[in-house]
Amino acid sequence: MYSIGLDIGTTSICGILVGEDNAIVKSITLDNDSHYSSSLPYERLQNPERIVEICEKIYLSLKEIASSPCAVGVTGQMHGILYVDKEGMSVSPLYTWQDGRGDLPLGEDTYASRLTSQSGYKVATGYGMVTHYYNSLNDLVPDGATKLATIQDYVVMRLCAMNEPILHPSNAASLGLYDLEKLEWDYEAIKIAGIDSSILPKVSSEAFVGTTSLGDRVVVAIGDNQASVYGSVIDDAIVLNIGTGAQISAITDYVEVSSPLELRPYVDGKYIVVGCSLCGGHSYSILNEFVSSVLKAFGVDKSKDEVYEVLGSLAYGVRSTTTPIKATTTYRGTRQDPTKRGSIEGISDKNFDVSHLALAVLNGIIDELHDFFTQIPPSQVANIRYVVGSGNAIKKNSLLQSIIAEKFNAEVVVPTIQEDACYGVAKIARKLGE
Repeated sequence: MYSIGLDIGTTSICGILVGEDNAIVKSITLDNDSHYSSSLPYERLQNPERIVEICEKIYLSLKEIASSPCAVGVTGQMHGILYVDKEGMSVSPLYTWQDGRGDLPLGEDTYASRLTSQSGYKVATGYGMVTHYYNSLNDLVPDGATKLATIQDYVVMRLCAMNEPILHPSNAASLGLYDLEKLEWDYEAIKIAGIDSSILPKVSSEAFVGTTSLGDRVVVAIGDNQASVYGSVIDDAIVLNIGTGAQISAITDYVEVSSPLELRPYVDGKYIVVGCSLCGGHSYSILNEFVSSVLKAFGVDKSKDEVYEVLGSLAYGVRSTTTPIKATTTYRGTRQDPTKRGSIEGISDKNFDVSHLALAVLNGIIDELHDFFTQIPPSQVANIRYVVGSGNAIKKNSLLQSIIAEKFNAEVVVPTIQEDACYGVAKIARKLGE
């Protein structure tokens, strides 16, 4: 029995065909080339129709191998939104999770901080409700828009020819102003904020929401954070996912948490406590770009992979240094303070070199995630013995794995699966479709 998983990432889109014993039969990854250019520096937009086109191409390619999968699951980038009309077609670009309009000034506040104070919910720029709040106040909601949706829910709509989106609690919660305990929109808070609740989609945990034109059942889409955890988690473990951003996730029952931690709906009635780093693995990419620019200034041109290889070797060589540099890798700010920036401290005449700087950046990435871990209620992580390392940044960097093991005092387990979220949603689809 086969199932198909689709994962709509910010930079790539993946499809996986899963067979017996949840073994991967086929994996396809294509570039997400749907990005729109914008003259506005805070905008991060993508073309939803191009994303649908890529997803349909992958879906049809996987069906050539397994013509009758038991189910199709879809996951993707959280927080972002697009608008759809009454026919179920997009009438706007996808405003991604990286969109920065929520940090623009609104009087003495920002749009995000004003919505936070009005609603009582801590929301940040990039959250769908913040984006919609800005668009509403600036008359930017498109004519004909009847509902908003995440991109993964829109892909499900198009695959199944649905007129309205149906969101899983994991996606709804990622937009903001969602009651995590009751698992429903907080309509009172939404009303106080002056938002017309008729734009909000239905939320449901039901397994199947539709059928494709080729007769395949489609599971309600879930968030990529939840899918990634499902695809990689083992007992007595937390999950670190380091990609463009970074996250630490721990499966729990409902529990009260405070900023900077987030509680998110999971599957099977569970929740996950999450700490999010906005820069994460991109911090190391920034260092790569810096080194590359210096080399080019001297007439040397090296590929990104070549630079990474040398950086890793250099950092490994000073891993036992007694004169470390400390890097704070909040180069894109934090959810709580978007204006915060990174820093490099402890520079001396003994350590001011690329080796120590590379090691410092790797340590800084994990330090931010470990800070989140120390704030999780101890009762929820008392039995943690393993750290599951998800994302290519961990899988391709053995030194980073060593740093994680040391800082968390736990064994690091690195799954062999390359696309955790895609694999996770394919597993969910197979479980529900059996």
